[in-house]
Amino acid sequence: MIWGMYLPSGGGLYGPYGDYEGPVDIYGDGWRHRLVNYGHERLSEERRAFYGGGRRYAYCVTEKFLYECGHKQPGPDDVVVTPIEDHEPPRFFQTRQGYKQLSSIISLPGRFWAVDDEVKASIERLEPSIHQFYPLDIRMPRGKVYPINYHVLVVGTYLDSFVPEDQPAKLKLIAQAAKVVGPALDPDQVDAAPTDAENVEALKGTVASLRKAAGDGKGPGAVASRRLADALSKLAGRDQTTRDKAQEVFITPMKIVFDQLKNTLQAGPVTLKTLPPELVNSWKSSDGLIRVEALPKGDPNDNDNLRRFADAVLAAEPNAIGGPVSILKSGDTVVKAFIHAGIWALLVISLLLWLALRRVSDVLMTMVPLLVAGAVTLELCVLIGLPLNFANIVAMPLLLGVGVAFKIYYVTAWRQGRTNLLQSSLTRAIFFSALTTATAFGSLWLSSHPGTASMGKLLALSFVITLAAVLLFQPALMGKPRDVGE
Repeated sequence: MIWGMYLPSGGGLYGPYGDYEGPVDIYGDGWRHRLVNYGHERLSEERRAFYGGGRRYAYCVTEKFLYECGHKQPGPDDVVVTPIEDHEPPRFFQTRQGYKQLSSIISLPGRFWAVDDEVKASIERLEPSIHQFYPLDIRMPRGKVYPINYHVLVVGTYLDSFVPEDQPAKLKLIAQAAKVVGPALDPDQVDAAPTDAENVEALKGTVASLRKAAGDGKGPGAVASRRLADALSKLAGRDQTTRDKAQEVFITPMKIVFDQLKNTLQAGPVTLKTLPPELVNSWKSSDGLIRVEALPKGDPNDNDNLRRFADAVLAAEPNAIGGPVSILKSGDTVVKAFIHAGIWALLVISLLLWLALRRVSDVLMTMVPLLVAGAVTLELCVLIGLPLNFANIVAMPLLLGVGVAFKIYYVTAWRQGRTNLLQSSLTRAIFFSALTTATAFGSLWLSSHPGTASMGKLLALSFVITLAAVLLFQPALMGKPRDVGE
């Protein structure tokens, strides 16, 4: 998600003036003085040397709220940003004047941002577990406290989510587990693999133990024990090749699991610098741009919902890409292509009909039933719940090309003065020809592929409607036969 705030000049309800944890002197506020004292008095010698003293530690802490973990802070020492510790966030902000109302997002000194509970809930709903929030009381003169809760916002990226929290405590637990489990996974001495005879003896011993445990019980545990005992007894009675295959089936996956567990117990600290390059490259470009991922609210299979989501994303970022945008844009391209194909098909068919018939009225009498058949087909698709998709939409251009062939036969016979067309052999020829074509294309309906099946269904339906338009609507539209002399 991409979001921001336009900050008017002059502070006020969008940026109250004040000090973190109250003013102390002209050199800093109470928060920074607390951090300096913590750096002098409570930091270990190693960490104090790492930061370069208490004042440098206080400065580095303030930078933690502006940059992501692993970022090198500006300065000659290149101190790397580390996770925010519990004692480091400011506890309250002391304003220099009273306020009846503050904005839901306020700008604070040092380029900090604070948000109220409502904005915090919205951000966490849109981007869960990405950003950090630290409670911050807003205190005003004369001991008044602003009634709405605020939180210091530390904007994160999706890369931050790959860095585990509370790593020291978790690594300590992993180290304890490794001390207990490690010797069993990686022993100093490994015994030789058992022989086939020893395997048979072990199988028989297991069978005896299972049957003794099951006894005459009728419960599911006893039944399962007897069934497993029977299977192991059969395996003990087979040849060595069969037992080797069974051993490979069961032992090989166990070795993989044990190796994975052994690797897991060797975990170390994770930072943005130690993340795999292929993972970082998929979320962060070489020039520092961060990939932002957003998911649609509601049903992701609903085209209308996807279109609203894609439109909202493209309005915020015209160069956005991804599944919903690609699907909808691809769909728009396909639909436009078929609209162009349909228009060009109508124009070319009309031109060919005019070259063959040389009369505009005859061309219209050939084309109108075809267009009626197309409209009725689309209406029936709505009634029977057959939506158009990228696969079955190909039926529409085919309807124009094949349907016009049936109708021109009637128009040609009508121009020659023939009557009783429905009783003629021409009608029977058109009828069986159309059924043959509809059956051939309709056989796709039996396909197990949903797209191919929907294409066959729509083709069969369109040819049946076209045939009905030829036999029922075409003769009524033409009327009495034209005089041959005309």
